[in-house]
Amino acid sequence: MKSKKIVLSIISLLLLGAIGYWEWSKWAAPTRIALVNFPTFQSSNIALSNEDSFVKYEDVPIDQIDKLNGYDFILTWAMGLKISEEQRSKFVEISKKVPTHFFVVTSPKNKISSLDSLHTAKVTEYLESGNKKNYQSLGRYIRQAIDGKKLFVTAPEPATISKQDILFHLGEDIDFEKVSDLEQYLKNKNIYREKAPKVALLSGIHSPFSGDRTYIDNVIRSLENAELNVYPIASMNKRLEFLQEINPDAVIYFPHGCVMMGAGDPVVAYLKKQNIPIFAPISIIQLEEDWLKDKMGMFGGFMGQTIVMPELDGAIYPYVIIAQEKNKEGMYVFKTIPDRLKKFTQLVNNFIQLKNIPTSDKKVAIYYFKGFGSRALTAQGLEAGASLFNFLKQMKAEGYKIDNLPATLREFEELLDKRGSLIPDNATGTFEKFIANGNATLIEVNQYNQWLKNSLTQPSYESVINTYGDASSGYMSVKKDGKDYLALTQISFGNVVILPQPAVALGKDDFTMVHGVDEPPTHAYLGSYFWVQNTFKANALLHFGTHGSLEFTKGKQVALSSDDWADALVGTIPHFYYYTIANIGESMMAKRRSYATTISYLTPAFTETDMRNNFRKLLDYIRNYMTATDNKKDETSLLVKKIAVSMGLHRDLRLDSILTKPYTEEEIMKLDNFAEEITTEKINGALYTTAEPYSPEQITSTVLAMAADPIAYSLAALEKQQGKVSDERLKQLSFFSQKYLNPSKDLVRQILQGKEVTPQLIAKVGGFSIEDIEKSKEILTPKRPSFAMGSKKPNEKSELFNKKQNIQEENQKITGENKNEISKNTNSIVKQEGFPIKNTNQRVKNESFSLKYKDSIVKDKNFSIKNTNQHIKNKNTPIKNENTIVKNEKIPIEQQNSIKNKKPSFTKEEKDRARAILEIDKTINNVVKYKEALLQSPNLELKSIFNALKGGYVAPSSGGDPIANPKSLPTGHNLYSINAEMTPSEVAWDKGVALAQSTIDTYLKKHGTYPQKVAYTFWSSEFIETEGVSIAQAMYMLGVEPLRDSFGRITDIRLIPISELKRPRIDIVIQTSGQFRDLAASRLFLLTKAIELAASDTDKTYKNQVNKGSEDIERTLVEKGISPKEARELSKQRIFGGLGGGYSTGTKDLMLESDKWESQDDIAQVYINNMGAIYGVESQWGEHKALLFEASLQNTDVLIQPRQNNTWGALSLDHVFEFMGGNEYCYQENYRKRP
Repeated sequence: MKSKKIVLSIISLLLLGAIGYWEWSKWAAPTRIALVNFPTFQSSNIALSNEDSFVKYEDVPIDQIDKLNGYDFILTWAMGLKISEEQRSKFVEISKKVPTHFFVVTSPKNKISSLDSLHTAKVTEYLESGNKKNYQSLGRYIRQAIDGKKLFVTAPEPATISKQDILFHLGEDIDFEKVSDLEQYLKNKNIYREKAPKVALLSGIHSPFSGDRTYIDNVIRSLENAELNVYPIASMNKRLEFLQEINPDAVIYFPHGCVMMGAGDPVVAYLKKQNIPIFAPISIIQLEEDWLKDKMGMFGGFMGQTIVMPELDGAIYPYVIIAQEKNKEGMYVFKTIPDRLKKFTQLVNNFIQLKNIPTSDKKVAIYYFKGFGSRALTAQGLEAGASLFNFLKQMKAEGYKIDNLPATLREFEELLDKRGSLIPDNATGTFEKFIANGNATLIEVNQYNQWLKNSLTQPSYESVINTYGDASSGYMSVKKDGKDYLALTQISFGNVVILPQPAVALGKDDFTMVHGVDEPPTHAYLGSYFWVQNTFKANALLHFGTHGSLEFTKGKQVALSSDDWADALVGTIPHFYYYTIANIGESMMAKRRSYATTISYLTPAFTETDMRNNFRKLLDYIRNYMTATDNKKDETSLLVKKIAVSMGLHRDLRLDSILTKPYTEEEIMKLDNFAEEITTEKINGALYTTAEPYSPEQITSTVLAMAADPIAYSLAALEKQQGKVSDERLKQLSFFSQKYLNPSKDLVRQILQGKEVTPQLIAKVGGFSIEDIEKSKEILTPKRPSFAMGSKKPNEKSELFNKKQNIQEENQKITGENKNEISKNTNSIVKQEGFPIKNTNQRVKNESFSLKYKDSIVKDKNFSIKNTNQHIKNKNTPIKNENTIVKNEKIPIEQQNSIKNKKPSFTKEEKDRARAILEIDKTINNVVKYKEALLQSPNLELKSIFNALKGGYVAPSSGGDPIANPKSLPTGHNLYSINAEMTPSEVAWDKGVALAQSTIDTYLKKHGTYPQKVAYTFWSSEFIETEGVSIAQAMYMLGVEPLRDSFGRITDIRLIPISELKRPRIDIVIQTSGQFRDLAASRLFLLTKAIELAASDTDKTYKNQVNKGSEDIERTLVEKGISPKEARELSKQRIFGGLGGGYSTGTKDLMLESDKWESQDDIAQVYINNMGAIYGVESQWGEHKALLFEASLQNTDVLIQPRQNNTWGALSLDHVFEFMGGNEYCYQENYRKRP
């Protein structure tokens, strides 16, 4: 009986406990809220805003959906969310049990919510006006109204509008609407310093009201401790207005896009007028320790918004000062990196001080570039010695303290040979003489070692010592009076010192040393830069000419850390770089990897070859052939052939030399086009010399080169579209020159001689009306979107969504989601369909070619017209209601905006015509402006450099030689690139398709079959100047096409159905230059995805060469000892580049020095090894897979080397034979076939 009572008591207690637990769980237990897929910083802001102990937030990765059943509420960040159908189904099932809401839905498939309309509205209201108070109320509202708790509940407050367009200071509630109010507050707190420099701090990507702001306060304190008056600004729409009122000495912007989205020109105009430099320090959305290990530093959309877009404003110094760390609760929070914040603060102060230091007291260190011994100074397109001498003379005239400058250029060059040369590491006698003559600057080794320890991180210091030993012995070391010294080459002219940039490594060829080595810089290299910092104490650093090795030293591609050599070597000295407009790709290395403000300089002048007399007789006989009667054709053809063979042209064009066998009409056309191409080819004249304008003749010839071709090709495009001229006639270069090019040249000459340019003249030349010009502008000018988020501030919302989407990409990187110009070769010259390409640098000038397929995807991809995600198989199927929406489905705000802003649809033919008309209009109107820009450039370059040395603003411009991009003129600007995420652009896609199709047609005609594989070389300058034409070619070979989001960015691809493609999918293999890799990593990832997608196509109409390529690679790797599993994974890779993140193939000098190799195989093996790193997926970025590279080259039928630039050719640039030649050697040696 007693035991029964005990049992009943236990049961009662258990029952009471269960009831109590149930009551506790239902009415009182903490509310657990899962934050799924949120950017780490945003989830941290929400969690850190929470002050309720009974509200708990937890981050849940997207791949841990199964854990969500135990939560009380699920909030998912759905912008750009990519989940599988299985994951989506799990979310739907869980939402039936746990209240769930997907916020910021950009895909209708992800519109998952179990909330009613009232709860949805309230949750959205709190989130959209994200600030600390709203985040607090969000948790309280979820606990009370959705989770249904009754105890330990704090009533939520109504959502408050976030503070906008204000100034702020330390502390959460310290904000001001007026500049004067902030200044008065600072004065009251004894913080404001009269006459101290003013710095405007634009919070940009960071919000001071979102919960976590310690790091922002740290930045403010650091700047104020440096005796600067700081004006922190939290604003989207009044940034420029605030700047105008403050009139700061410098602007610091934590970037995410441009300063004013969609309104960049006024910002640039203001900064230029007031001469205010703008700095764009970087915030890493990544744990600091992960960033330090990251070889890339940053990539993708976040890099575009953080580095690329600010460059359009002329922003400088993408210097990392903020990263993330985990707090004790495991949340990701921002933190400043103390040593980097200290250096950045000093850097900003040093820039501002350039405004105040008298010119005569200002110290400037200038690095020039030359090889060992008595070689002349070098710089791309620049007469470097004469240019440097002119610049030094101008510095003296400007008031810089320059003593003992030689009176003549000859004396200056003799001084450089005597005291300013680099000494090879094996030239012992020369070095001893150099020391004995007292020409060396000696750095005591003990002092140098201290510099190393002070300036380098411990890992960097150890790598130097482990590689070279102590500086007391070895290259450039000397013992004198019982002390050890490191010898330095420099020439001092008082407060200006010039130095040859030392060799960054020992025993390497010049190209390899300039374009990057795996070893740390030598003691001599480090000593030179640290001497400039510590002994000379330079106020400014200038690299003179294109280009040196500093920006190619080993380290991250962008977003450098203190472990990266360039970061340490530049230090806190304001850095400037005099750089050619013709090398836009590598100029980005200087900007992003050495913090340089570039000041652009001119290319050599352009002219046509003086070869017409050499070909006159041949061209006359070809004209006779064209007009000969049928019975005279063979006789005239033999006369043409005799002349052609005597000139050796048959070898260039691979024609026979049998003098008794007449050439066919097609072969005569080849000769005619070749002769016309040579006689009208544009070439560079003498090297450009700084401060010396082009001659009148050079001005005229360069303007002709810039303007005549665009007019001629556009006229031809219009007449072809009108049916007035056939493709065949346009392919005849002599006809094209006579009909279009020569009249265009005459017109340009007449304008240069004073002919008035009027709309009537332009319309008459083009054969269209003035109204056609205006209509063409409407067709091609994109409609600026308006955003209806309940706000009248479009810039605010566009930047908000742009910001969040790109941060999401970086967040996915952290969580591990989504890891994963014409060619010329010895066989053929790719020609534009329907147009003659007069030379291999002539880009496809217009888009009047016919495409083989048309886009079958609804262009507005923000919403679905019922199953638009299913590709329409039959492109002839009409879509009756393309713009209608399913009526019963609520349309998200973003999709409403897309519908509202949907642009009228124009046909491709209408767009092609509009482009041709506007090209004619723009070019004719700009002829005189081109002349003026060329005349003004030398003086503007000097003015820009001297303004920069005074701490002023250098306005931005695009780059490229003036023929490829006339907008690069006038020079003297800070160069910028393009946003890789937008590539290939729509125009580039059309051009790439045309070029790829032309390559296929040429190969098919010659061989009777399709190529199996095409090998591409990707170069950075071509990528920037064409906006991704090479990428477009590679995609179209695979049979895929890009998909654009509502912002015009390409984040995905789709298969072009074989029914549209009408040919097999052709495999590709890519070798990327290091510069391209650094600029466009996301495009390489996208291409790898395209390769995998193309290989997966099961359509059997044609042999899938991409799939076959993967199978062949897999089999070859297994045969060479790779495991089947690894071989299968590696077989998907086709993108290769320099070993160790380098920029050199390491074969250029090897090819030139025959004593170092015995057969082509030796060169091939070096190339395979040095270019055998894979760059297609993030998880294996830079891994060395030489066997895979070798296996990937098999079945290559075509090699394509793009050429966009007009300042070099296949024979004038060693990179061509280094990359393309090395690739060909590898293929020949391994597969005994020449592609």
